[in-house]
Order: sequence, then structure tokens, then C-alpha cells
Amino acid sequence: MLRFVGLAMLPALGLYALWRYHVSVAGVDELKPLPLAQWNWIELPAIRGEHRRGDRGKTRLFQVHGGGAGDLAGAVVAARLDLDDAAPRLSRRVARALQRLSGAYLPRLVPERDERRGAFLLPLQHALSLVLSLCLALAARDLGVGRWLVGRRAQVAGRLALATTLLAPLGYAYRLRFDLDMPQPLVRSLAANVKPFLRDGDRLALLLPGDNSSVAAMIDQACLTETAPRRSGLDLLRRNTADAATLDEAARLGYRLALVSCVPEGWEDLPPNQAVLLRHEANGWRLLTAWAYPKQAFERRWQQILSWGPLCRRS
Repeated sequence: MLRFVGLAMLPALGLYALWRYHVSVAGVDELKPLPLAQWNWIELPAIRGEHRRGDRGKTRLFQVHGGGAGDLAGAVVAARLDLDDAAPRLSRRVARALQRLSGAYLPRLVPERDERRGAFLLPLQHALSLVLSLCLALAARDLGVGRWLVGRRAQVAGRLALATTLLAPLGYAYRLRFDLDMPQPLVRSLAANVKPFLRDGDRLALLLPGDNSSVAAMIDQACLTETAPRRSGLDLLRRNTADAATLDEAARLGYRLALVSCVPEGWEDLPPNQAVLLRHEANGWRLLTAWAYPKQAFERRWQQILSWGPLCRRS
């Protein structure tokens, strides 16, 4: 038994070792545990209060997926077939838990606050789904399904299934990486192109025409300050317009660098529909460099997670 348990734990231990290696070499401060003295102990009462308020909202996903109905049906079937007591007992307990949680949550459902409770829903959903899977496995055992899973052929099939489970995600890893969906790669490319011209503490004006603050937030928080090579202490001026008046405002406020993510048509001698980096000098703004967006990027499907206008796509 210990051998089998140890073998079953190897994939999880390997994944944990890979994660610890990533933490050691990534250099991301957020991944490093802080000393206990720096923990925000004073926030614990507020966090616990959020948990208590979130306890009312644990089972919406169970109701949507029909988990409660399926478990109740399993309990009835197990009781009728007079199986070993473990399966129906666990099924009844899960059903009672779902009933109690539903009774506490559904009468208090407030749609506009439901999304904020999503983080509290997921752990409980996973925990009860594992118990439900155990109930079904015990019922299958009692029905004699285990007799079909013995012998050399069954062992080979089981090993193939395990190998497929572990290796299959590599085949569709691209679909799992939502951060590779357009237009996010374009935003990261913009930040990567600007970084060689920036030093820690510089002041940069972000002129992002048509932005709803989503592109500005990603450039600032995810690309410039949190992605290596990092630029810390930046003073960013965010504007969702790109014209001469906005540049004059940036110069008046003391910003010497300006990133225009999409140059409008006919704006002086700047290349239209490109991203440009400008520097303010004694005789006005001077073009440092420009980047054209790759045509193939506009042929791909774009997500709505970020504004399209600042990246020269209108629809």
C-alpha cells in the first residue's frame, strides 16, 4: 500500500519541485515568502469576515452543474441495491451538505455580489466533488466493476491512461495559456520595446487613444514593473487620447518621454497606425523610435479582456 501511495504522489511531488525551481529563478518578489513579522496580521479579522459573508454563497456552481441532483440519485440507487454501507452513507452526507448550503445561500443570492464570492466557491466545489467521486467509486466497486479491472490488459490500459493524463496537457498547452491570446502579446511587446529607453524612477506619459484603462493597467502593473527586466519607481501619466494638446500637457507636467500606442492618421510626420516613443527636448517632441504592429496579429481572434483601440484595431 505504501508503495502504491508513494507512486501516486510522484506526479504531485514532481510538479511541486518544478514550481519551487521556478520560484527560485523567477526573481518575482510576490513569490517569495515574507518573514512572519511582515505578515498583515491586522487584516485577519477583515479576511475572516469576508469568509463568513461568503459562506452564504457556496453552492451556486453545484446547482448549475447538477451535482446535488446526481448525488441524491446515487444515494437512492445505492440504498435500493443494498450495497456496502460506505457508498450510501457518504452519498447521504454529501446530499445533506448540499441541502444545508443551498438553503443558506439561495435565499440570499445577490447577483451583483455573486462574482466577488467566486473565490470562496471554488475550494468547496472541489472538495465536495472529490467526495462525490469517492461515492461513485465505492458504488462501482460494490457493483463488481472492479472485477473488470484486473489482469495484464487492464494494467496496461491503466498505465496508458495515467501517461495520457500526465502528458496530454502538453499537447494543448497553448489553449491553456490565455495570456497568449490577442491582444495581450502586443501589449507585452510594447512594454519590452520601451524598456531599453527607461531607467528606474523615470517619468513616462502613456498616450493610449480609446483605452478604458485596461491596456494602461497591464503595461504598468504586469509588464513594466513586474516582468523582467523590471523598471521600478516609474511615474506614469495615463491618458486615453493622443494629440498635440495631450503632448503639451505631458511636457507642462514635466514628462520627458511619451509612448503613443497608435498614431492617428495625418499627425505631423509620425508614422500612422504605429506605436512611437517620443522624447521632449528644447525644440519640442522628437521621435525616438517606432514599432509597426504585425499584420498576422490582426488576422487572429482577439479577446475582449483589453481595449482594442489603443492597439490600432477598431473592430
